Amino acid sequence: MDTQLALKVRLEKDRKHIYNRSRTCLFENCRKAAIGSHVLQKRPIINSIVDNTNHFYTIKNSTLFEATAEQHFSIVKVGIDNGYKFPGFCNEHDTAIFKDIEIHPVDLFNTRNQALFTYRTICLELRKQHFYLETCESLLAAHKAIEPHKIHYSNFDGARLAIKDLVFFKKELETELRTGVFINNLFTTVELPERKICFSASLTIHDPKNKHTWEYDEYGRTKTTPLAPTTLNYFPYQGKSYIILATHRAFPCYWTRRLITNLKNTNSIDKIISDILTYRLEFWGISPDLYELIPEAKKLQFMRESEGNYDNFNFDINTNFNLFK
Repeated sequence: MDTQLALKVRLEKDRKHIYNRSRTCLFENCRKAAIGSHVLQKRPIINSIVDNTNHFYTIKNSTLFEATAEQHFSIVKVGIDNGYKFPGFCNEHDTAIFKDIEIHPVDLFNTRNQALFTYRTICLELRKQHFYLETCESLLAAHKAIEPHKIHYSNFDGARLAIKDLVFFKKELETELRTGVFINNLFTTVELPERKICFSASLTIHDPKNKHTWEYDEYGRTKTTPLAPTTLNYFPYQGKSYIILATHRAFPCYWTRRLITNLKNTNSIDKIISDILTYRLEFWGISPDLYELIPEAKKLQFMRESEGNYDNFNFDINTNFNLFK
């Protein structure tokens, strides 16, 4: 077996182990096994984007044998019981923590409810960073094992710092949810025309005018304070779509402020949602009724645009592409 094939076999085996092995609950101090937690409520949110076979479209990362230099993911149809989930919480905490937003109707402008949506999404991002760090570590270990005669190096600082930041924001939210006093996190809910799309993400957008988004200070030293986050949850509910945005008072995100203003004061909602889906996310769900109306040429362009900007965290990404027009 040649070296490159041996590496792919080893890395694909490690990747499956990383994503499939048992995880512990992310709630503070819990050591129970995590179950597959839906990031958004299965009923009535996720089941509002499925077809009559209970399936919807989402992103699937390619295996090492499927991936090419130009394509690292595909769009696939998944069942409601298998999609939009992550190993987040044990059964006890998955039920107890989120009970207030599992009983409908839900007040999406209520601060505690906004915090619960945000908390679950931050935990999702934390778990994704665990996966990413472990994947980086397995990559280095595989190279050392298969090519021991070479010197290998990999920098894990980005993943480790992201985990550190997310743990900080997670703990702050846990404290606020426990005490009922929400003083550090700022939440905004915007009501929008209905689109059968869901997405959940916690992002850091690089802003040259905002030092809270810089990884390094003015002297080139790694920042010790968290980077400014923005957490987004977008979904259809009772004939409308809603986006819940969360930022931190001490680490403000100006991109989020502009996004809120634009969502409230523009007629180009489709373009805004298209930009977020295309250039900012790697985790979303779209109803078959909506996705299958999009022309194939537009879908291919979406793939190219997404692939070309998968690591672009700049404040502005200006293009004419609109998935829905």
